[in-house]
Amino acid sequence: MAKSKLTFDNPIFTTGDAAESEPTEKKRRGRPRREELIRDISAQEGLTEDYTRFTVICNTTNLKDLRDYAYTKRIPIKQAFDEIIEKFFQEYRSNPKNEKLLDHTRGNKK
Repeated sequence: MAKSKLTFDNPIFTTGDAAESEPTEKKRRGRPRREELIRDISAQEGLTEDYTRFTVICNTTNLKDLRDYAYTKRIPIKQAFDEIIEKFFQEYRSNPKNEKLLDHTRGNKK
């Protein structure tokens, strides 16, 4: 009989290096933790450096308008709030009649 031409040098048939076949660490269940996001201040825990949490008490009409704006633009409320605040402060700073904003943390430096 003729010799078989089937060889196992093909990468499809190889199992890889011995290091790859060793048992690896078990995968953890649940959502992966991103260590760079967890911060010391509880209001910023799990957020990037640019964001923080805070609670605001506001007029229900203004809140409805904010939600309507976000829905109309199809953006998250957080993004709509940021857009509105940024636009306000750009206009505020560009008007020379407005007084300069004071730093609220000036007396609280540690």
